Amino acid sequence: MSWKHIHLNATDLLWSKVVRERDGWRCRRCGRSRAQGWQVHAAHLVGRRHPVRWMPSAGICLCASCHDWGHRHEAEFKLWARQTVGGEEYDRLYLLSKSTPSRKPDETMTRLALREELRRLTGRVTA
Repeated sequence: MSWKHIHLNATDLLWSKVVRERDGWRCRRCGRSRAQGWQVHAAHLVGRRHPVRWMPSAGICLCASCHDWGHRHEAEFKLWARQTVGGEEYDRLYLLSKSTPSRKPDETMTRLALREELRRLTGRVTA
């Protein structure tokens, strides 16, 4: 399955909004922004596996072009991501992504935490 055709549930969409809001709706690689008319995505730095799937720190805002670049050039993307978020943080996220969670995260509690983070970032209450 292509990354462009993945299924996104309500928690994925909320996570995406938090990541893009946190990064100012601007690509962290090239600087393109939604305000300039570019489509921006929330990309996973180390994959979509639990337990990092919905951690805002495991995501980064990229324009569609840079997101596509990241999937086509995985080794270069990993180096860039490591430099961008810092080696220790990248390694922490990577190790977490490879761990096997004892159970799937509670999506209701995850959505509550993401809504609170979005409220903190925007000053607005979300549904």
